[in-house]
Amino acid sequence: VDRRAGAPLPSFVEVGVLLWRRRLRLVTALLPAAAIVALGSVLFVGPGVVAAVLLLFVPVVVLFERATGKAALLRSVALVRTDPVRAIVVALAATLLSAAAFTLADLVMPGGSRRIMVFLRVFLGDLLTIVSLPVPALAAARLYVDLRGCEGVDAAALARAARR
Repeated sequence: VDRRAGAPLPSFVEVGVLLWRRRLRLVTALLPAAAIVALGSVLFVGPGVVAAVLLLFVPVVVLFERATGKAALLRSVALVRTDPVRAIVVALAATLLSAAAFTLADLVMPGGSRRIMVFLRVFLGDLLTIVSLPVPALAAARLYVDLRGCEGVDAAALARAARR
């Protein structure tokens, strides 16, 4: 957003401060979103996938629009409904990236049923997934900026909103 607005990019410290100031908002929105996705996944895989796609924008809605709880969840659903195809593509790309991380971990770690080997293989897969998380997060943020642009909000306004 800053780059599109022509503003200087924030440092890691500035980003950390912004996230720290929004920590309660993030918790009140992300915990219910995670619970809904988990519940949908436990019941059947399909509802969990649909919930994950519909709640794709919860973090960026909290960061840019300062929505909390139910308002952030509903806003994410509304944004996904404006362009469901691209939202599905971003969610699918995140899933494929995670699957690739675990496949790579399976290839790197030797097979076996010993608990330590299973643990190390899963640990490596999780570590690779965490390292790759910025890619789908940036894709979701970019899609959010595009969708907000369609609503008439420019990048400069979003950059100012993120820094408030």
